[in-house]
Amino acid sequence: MFIVWLENFQNPKLDMKRILNDKNKIFMLHEINYGDDGKPMRHIYPEVSRAWIEKLKEVTLTGDSSAYEGYAKLMDQYVSMRVYSPQENQFVTVITDVSEITEVNQNILKKNEFLETMLLSVSDGFISTDLENKVTMMNYSAEKMTGWTQDEAYGKQLAIVFKMVGKEPEGETDIPESQYIAKEKFLIDRFGNMIAIEESTTPIMNGSGKAYGKVIMFRDISEENYRIRHIEYLSYHDQLTGLYNRRFFDEEMKRIDTERNLPISLVMIDVNGLKLTNDAFGHQMGDRLLKKIADILKLEFRADDIIARIGGDEFAVILPNTRREEVLPILERVQYAADHAKFENIYLSFSAGSDTKAIQYENIMEVFIRAENEMYRNKLTESKMMRNRTVQLIIEALSEKCVKNCINHSEVTHWCTMIGKELNLTQEELDELDLVALIYDIGKISISDELLSKPEKLTESEYEKIRRHPEVGYQILKSVDQYANIAEYALSYHEKWDGSGYPRKLRGEQIPRFARIIAIVDTYEALISERPYRRAMLPCDALEFIKSKSGIEFDPEIVKVFIRQLEQKENC
Repeated sequence: MFIVWLENFQNPKLDMKRILNDKNKIFMLHEINYGDDGKPMRHIYPEVSRAWIEKLKEVTLTGDSSAYEGYAKLMDQYVSMRVYSPQENQFVTVITDVSEITEVNQNILKKNEFLETMLLSVSDGFISTDLENKVTMMNYSAEKMTGWTQDEAYGKQLAIVFKMVGKEPEGETDIPESQYIAKEKFLIDRFGNMIAIEESTTPIMNGSGKAYGKVIMFRDISEENYRIRHIEYLSYHDQLTGLYNRRFFDEEMKRIDTERNLPISLVMIDVNGLKLTNDAFGHQMGDRLLKKIADILKLEFRADDIIARIGGDEFAVILPNTRREEVLPILERVQYAADHAKFENIYLSFSAGSDTKAIQYENIMEVFIRAENEMYRNKLTESKMMRNRTVQLIIEALSEKCVKNCINHSEVTHWCTMIGKELNLTQEELDELDLVALIYDIGKISISDELLSKPEKLTESEYEKIRRHPEVGYQILKSVDQYANIAEYALSYHEKWDGSGYPRKLRGEQIPRFARIIAIVDTYEALISERPYRRAMLPCDALEFIKSKSGIEFDPEIVKVFIRQLEQKENC
């Protein structure tokens, strides 16, 4: 739609009849009717600015044309206006309504601005180039990863700003050339730092399908690569020791089972006393024991040997190109290192077995089984020796630990012997009772010194740790043949006659007799000993306490025997 005004500044009026009679042009009038003929323009459009009238006047006087495009407030439209002077003192204004075109252009502009904002703000790096491979645009992520700002990079060759090294995919790929993604590439930034990236390149096409540049999208995959490698590492490694795990060992045994690796020797190793260490000193100590053994194996076996932890306390080693007679010196070297290793007060001990595949047709799994069977045979004797040594070590450690906070075992042994004699026990029974008196509280090795000597009232969780020591003592003693028959007494000496004790709430004669004797003597010795949380009782006061618990906590018949023995000594 357009409007034409023809106005004479000498005789200013809107010459409508002349316009309408001009057959050479077609005009459409906007908000003007025939009744407006002869009226000045400012009469019809009083909002026309003085500046625009001056502009029109300038055209009529100079004859120079003028053009304007923008929003016309008086018409509430976007218009394109052209003004020219057909003859002196006259002007013609052609106004075209371009509102619809302007709206389309503005929408395109908004979309372009939105796309540009989006590309500049995405977390992936974005670089665009022209056909000469010169950088035309890059976003903040690209600036951060390359070290170049957009102003610095603009117009530079892409290879200067975006330096890459790395492997290309091998063989054929299904990815089209128009959008290629590298499997493993690294970006070298402006400062020489290397960043693992994933990158894709896409051509920029015009409407006719012709490329006029390209877009490179890339992202930092360093953390992703680390996570992938970490997952891969965990899938083939034992998390505690860092050695290979059972899955890797099985796969590697199959892979190495080739003629060029013959002879192939296998070694099976089982740690002795791990359960005993866990029971006595806690699982953290057991874990440390395993790590120490693993360190020795890594140090003493050869670089090409494959060492794996294949079970809780089991290790296995593959030794390619190793004859059976070569294995023995290696195991002797490992055993020597274990014997001389310093690890708390715990003996490092393991049992080993080995076998060798010398000919190709032999089944490698049969070699594995033979090595395992030899290990178990050796363990039958070596494990017993190790447990005996460990229990002796625990007894010594407990003796040192209990200088201030535990029972005087020599006094306990004395009173137990006195009670046993009055109960007419045989000499064999007295000997057994004396042994019980020495080690019945061996489970206290699992209680920390801080807890044993704590002067304040125990919390519920701390009290539970204390209550566990009879079970720990039972497990320790049960693991050694020579102490297995007295393990029951260590488990039961905190049971009470009325069934309110722990850990099994036994009552009356359900409680083993030796445990009932120990319960009385242990309580008495505890009462007359100084403790961080209370003062020692006098012997006669302790005796009165024992009497008050007769038939409740203690066997009343044994209490009577103990009272007679104590009264003779203390004159209570």
